[in-house]
Amino acid sequence: ALIQFRRRRVFDPATTMRRRAQQAMKSARMDTAGHQSFLTGLYRALTAAIFARAGRLGEALTWHEAEAILHDHGVVPETAREAADLLRILESHKFSGVAPGQEEQGRLLTRTRDMLRRLGC
Repeated sequence: ALIQFRRRRVFDPATTMRRRAQQAMKSARMDTAGHQSFLTGLYRALTAAIFARAGRLGEALTWHEAEAILHDHGVVPETAREAADLLRILESHKFSGVAPGQEEQGRLLTRTRDMLRRLGC
């Protein structure tokens, strides 16, 4: 007789959001030519990392909410402020309609990658 064991999957919002952050970061790195999709990828990566740190699912948040969430979940105030500032910068670039230059894209990519690491993604 064949006995099958079913593996029970445990749903963990933090793991799901970490995975989303990594996927969004990967898509942003691959698409530096289209500034809107590049900025959208960075924005999604950062928001997913913030939600992962909070252990909950989510799609979008304001920079003020981001700072409060991070502060409430044990992130050092300076890091929470830096993450919120980065989110604000990404939003302003994204909605201004002006494409960031090559150097600025590189800086944004580096800052976002570093922030994801600091948040544990």
